[in-house]
Amino acid sequence: MRIFQDMGRLLHERWMKVQHSEEAFPDIAAEVLRELAPHQAFKTLEPLEWLYGTRDFPKQLTTRPGFGQPALTVFSDARLLIDLYYWVDGTTDIHQHGFCGAFQVLQGSSIHGHYHSRGHAEVMDRLKETFDAEEVDGQSDDIAALAASLRESTLFRPPLQGLNGRGLPSHSLQGRAATLRTPETPARRVACWRGRPRPTRAGPAAVPETPR
Repeated sequence: MRIFQDMGRLLHERWMKVQHSEEAFPDIAAEVLRELAPHQAFKTLEPLEWLYGTRDFPKQLTTRPGFGQPALTVFSDARLLIDLYYWVDGTTDIHQHGFCGAFQVLQGSSIHGHYHSRGHAEVMDRLKETFDAEEVDGQSDDIAALAASLRESTLFRPPLQGLNGRGLPSHSLQGRAATLRTPETPARRVACWRGRPRPTRAGPAAVPETPR
């Protein structure tokens, strides 16, 4: 697990050289993933063994059931974090992220897709202001995502065709899983992705991600 600590330190060094620019971070993260190549020495159970044996346990990004099987934060500090996600039988949904970074598939394979939404109807200013003032912390992801979509002055036209074959509006799926495994090998990845639909397999490729 030392590789993820090394990755965190290297990210800090390179990010500091660009004054912690959020715009530059995805490319830096992808570069570090390609250089350190954690997929080459990844052992399936090592992170879980570390989880039960470490005394230096990082703050976890999420403890919600269903977001990863399991999801595990292996590096965390005030500026960035590194997550591992195991997927055993999860399927794909359209979703979005409110953060930036890069991902690399460590084992198995994943479907990588990029979707756009079209404005369907303008929302009245008074309604937008109501949602701007609404406290959504602690509310469901769907409410928070709906508030965000209203602040952008559009309503989205469902359905958008998901990779799982269901028609689902993108704003109702923030934070859900979007990884597809091969029948033989569960997929494990360092997450945050968006791109045109194509298989992404374990290997040196690292994909930068910037939130929209």
